[in-house]
Amino acid sequence: MYNTELIGYVATVFILASFVISNLKTLRMVNMIGGGLWMVYGYVAGFSAIFVGNLLMVLIHLVKLYHENK
Repeated sequence: MYNTELIGYVATVFILASFVISNLKTLRMVNMIGGGLWMVYGYVAGFSAIFVGNLLMVLIHLVKLYHENK
């Protein structure tokens, strides 16, 4: 297994873990970690769609967290 694949598998674990979390703030944080890892994977592997899609997802989570904590 290449290091790039390992990043993708770890990202998948974080994304899947976020589906079983009840606390919304924790869910967003875990999902953002997974999304950040997918961004790294997309960048390293040269898959811009994966990078951009996860960048947008992370940004949405950040905005939501900001508004929820006002």
